[in-house]
Amino acid sequence: MNTRSSVKLSFLIYFLSLALTAQAQWGWNNGWQWGIQRSPAMNNNAGWAGWGPGAGPRINTPLGKVAINADYNYDGQVWNNEGGSSKVTPPGLVIGSDEMTKVLLTCNPDPVYLPQEGSPKVVMRFYKLAVILDVRGIDLSKKNGQYRSLDKEIEKCGRILVWADKNRKNLLLDSSDSTRRRLVWSYAESVPLPHVYVEGVQAAQPGGAHLITWELDDSFGQNAIQRFFGEPAVWDRLMLSVRPRGLTKPNVDTDPVWIKFSHSTQ
Repeated sequence: MNTRSSVKLSFLIYFLSLALTAQAQWGWNNGWQWGIQRSPAMNNNAGWAGWGPGAGPRINTPLGKVAINADYNYDGQVWNNEGGSSKVTPPGLVIGSDEMTKVLLTCNPDPVYLPQEGSPKVVMRFYKLAVILDVRGIDLSKKNGQYRSLDKEIEKCGRILVWADKNRKNLLLDSSDSTRRRLVWSYAESVPLPHVYVEGVQAAQPGGAHLITWELDDSFGQNAIQRFFGEPAVWDRLMLSVRPRGLTKPNVDTDPVWIKFSHSTQ
């Protein structure tokens, strides 16, 4: 390789690394079809821009399908695709500071089938799939949704814990701990959780909420160049607000639909 070609190659690698760094930091949604640009939770310091209404959620890509669902109508059951736009509309799912709720997680990656004559062949890409569970507080009064510090975020958004079990023995995420707000599993070496339990610990103030993201990404063990040309990540999210204990859920209307009056009371 001559000197000119080496310079061109070095410039290309440098440009790609800058693009990756900027994208991972700010979560831009610029329409590119490369994988990392579509991944809102890949970097724990990712900015708010990737969370805007126009950015998703992306629940179906060539990687597969994911979904995160909760009991948005508060009927005691969780149905597939429950919530609709309520999943990202304030206040989102409301839980008390003294209760816990189940959140369903669905993850179905799609293998690459290559139909040919003779025995069918399958390209196994599970070795590079990452399953990501992420939580962060958001400031609804700001366009970028960010707080200046974690302490300010906790003050406004309150605190939630995400458990793997209803007995609260295996803690997965803690919104108040900067080191426990994101988990990444290798899909090839683990079984994605069918559900988690979210506990309300500290009530949020008006204008503060949390977002929980469930994501499938093909970047596990991949370098920057491989990630850049990978498939778009697939992800779903839900908004959650913690209210003081004893407060009635916003979607539970206890007033009767039909009211009858006696003529004698007129």
